[in-house]
Amino acid sequence: MKKTLLFLSMLLIVVLATNAQDTITGYTFPNGDPENDIYPNFGLENNSGYYISAEDTVAHPNTNKRDITFTDGATDFAATAEGWDNGEMAKLWSIKLKAEGFKDLKVSSKQLSDAEMPGPRDWKIQARLSGEDWIDLDGGQISIANDWTAGAVGNLELPDQFDDPGSTSVYIRWIMTSNLDINGDVVEATGISKIDDVIVTGVMISGIEESLYNSAFRFYPNPTLNGYINLEAKDEITKLRILDVNGRLMKQHNKPSDKLDISELSEGIYFLQAAFEDGEFMPPHRLIVQ
Repeated sequence: MKKTLLFLSMLLIVVLATNAQDTITGYTFPNGDPENDIYPNFGLENNSGYYISAEDTVAHPNTNKRDITFTDGATDFAATAEGWDNGEMAKLWSIKLKAEGFKDLKVSSKQLSDAEMPGPRDWKIQARLSGEDWIDLDGGQISIANDWTAGAVGNLELPDQFDDPGSTSVYIRWIMTSNLDINGDVVEATGISKIDDVIVTGVMISGIEESLYNSAFRFYPNPTLNGYINLEAKDEITKLRILDVNGRLMKQHNKPSDKLDISELSEGIYFLQAAFEDGEFMPPHRLIVQ
């Protein structure tokens, strides 16, 4: 619980500091549920059906997706996979997303290799648009260890060609660059790699309305049009709060209605957070009041 709250607080600080970055897709694996946690738990609604995968492209172009389990992570749980032997420039973690209407895309993540079953040490992060070649991201060369610090990267920038890609899909992957494990030995088939807190953000281009979800929660329109926003959630929202850009609490509602009156808020940028039955507030999303 404390680790989750710390992560959410850090995420809020990052969002407030960047002031314009919205989460396009994000995987924090909150429940360790193999059927649901492979999908993003916050971001844009049209990315909710994509999933994270552990892939084996040794027999390129054929791709074999390996089983993912969920074990202890940097915050709650982490996506975990084995079978990384002989994986140099062939075995990888991968996500897919849509980013229409967004520019200045950035990716953050954390990786760890197990100590008892040592996994791969050397990785790099790449991105590509559908049908195009992979591009190495500046600062994306990673040498990981049995901790969540060495393998952490924050806000790696995607090149300009990824700005507003329209309906074209964006792919990001974390690929092995050697067959060495974290001890400098050859990676064995039993070697374990973990990945956690995978977040892709971007700047919304003016005039594009976004629909954000968070654990089956979404609100719209954004920017607002008439002083109201509509709320949709699979589970009952127990609390909803709105913060200003300095993190000050502006409004809080207990069990809000599906249509929320925000007409008393001045024009500007705010951040909206929802909590469900467990009482924990989910990661914040930007709300533009016009």
